Amino acid sequence: MQFMYGKIRSRPIVDKNTPNLKMLDANIPWQRNYKYLGVTLDKNLHFRDHIERVRNTALFYKVRLGAMLGRKSKLCRRNKRTIYKMCIRTVMAYASPVFTHAAPKAVHRLQVIQNKFCRAVTDAHWFVRNSILHRDLELPTFSKYMKDASKLFFDIAGSHPNALLRAAVDYQPPHPTHLIRRPRNVLTDPPDALTAAVESLNDVNDMHDCLGVGLSEGREPTRDGFLRHPMPRRLPPGVVHSACHAPSALACAVRPHSVKLSKSSNLSSDPSRPTK
Repeated sequence: MQFMYGKIRSRPIVDKNTPNLKMLDANIPWQRNYKYLGVTLDKNLHFRDHIERVRNTALFYKVRLGAMLGRKSKLCRRNKRTIYKMCIRTVMAYASPVFTHAAPKAVHRLQVIQNKFCRAVTDAHWFVRNSILHRDLELPTFSKYMKDASKLFFDIAGSHPNALLRAAVDYQPPHPTHLIRRPRNVLTDPPDALTAAVESLNDVNDMHDCLGVGLSEGREPTRDGFLRHPMPRRLPPGVVHSACHAPSALACAVRPHSVKLSKSSNLSSDPSRPTK
């Protein structure tokens, strides 16, 4: 197999008059893309066909699991996130170190699926930012997840006892502005806008944790992970929602399905409220 890179279109490697290969008296036609070990390879290694295929597969699984991951599902958010990470994200991120360096527009189509999942799980309104949803669900963006997986892959391959494998990953990536991109380029790429926004929100949360914000009000960390500063069991009178140090839109993003909070409501008389 031979790959040729260049700005101008080169002559085809296989001549037009080349006879077709045969196996058991059956012609083997030439293909523009081929699926090998679960990865669809195209002639230019753009991986657009592979991303489109895994995107359609992830959407199929998302529709099949819609009863458990939908807005009206009574399943807790922690279990919804676990189902997404095990059944949907694994399909999209299979062999991610191979195609992580693809065009950002193509990879963003996979991020859209994760954005829709976060919005459906939290039952958030349209004005809640995706960065807030990722922060509250403690879910990294898809590009950040693939970048971490690529870094782990190169670290393992670089320390492998096989010399051929070490030599295959020991190279200098091309310049960021170069036409050719290789898998190592993703390690030096700057984060996208959504990843930068989520990281900035996480830094604010970490600073609040260091300062002990919220601990004086009797709030304790939750094993569920949602949220870092969870709601107290008894809300003070006149307070609608004070779950986290975030914009007020978050109160609508994390509202429970069975309880409608209002200024005049009393949670002590609500039968759906968990008791000790």
